[in-house]
Amino acid sequence: MGTTPQLYAPGADITAHAATDLEAARFVEVAGPRATGNITVRHAAAGSRVLGVTGRTTKLGELTHILRGSRIVGVAAVGTIAAGADVAAAGDGKATTAGADAIVVGQAVDTSSEGIVYVALA
Repeated sequence: MGTTPQLYAPGADITAHAATDLEAARFVEVAGPRATGNITVRHAAAGSRVLGVTGRTTKLGELTHILRGSRIVGVAAVGTIAAGADVAAAGDGKATTAGADAIVVGQAVDTSSEGIVYVALA
């Protein structure tokens, strides 16, 4: 093969297959092998590596929009997250302040308010 196949452009939004019902504004992780040619996702578990953020609420088996790359997005948050804090995935795809050994997925650009934190994705 003389060229490298490219599944997705780096940093671009992607379409993914929902392995479970998904809420908007949640971190997602890879859930398993691709389905119908699309990456399969679920809400990110606590401390997991994050693929991106859901762009909308999606039912099991449907296609969904995943926000990725160098951008700032609102993510559902657990507790208070201070502006400037490193952010990690908490349970159910929500954001939390990253602990010492956490996988950092971005930085809070404002203090969380009403359950939402704005995160500059890593």
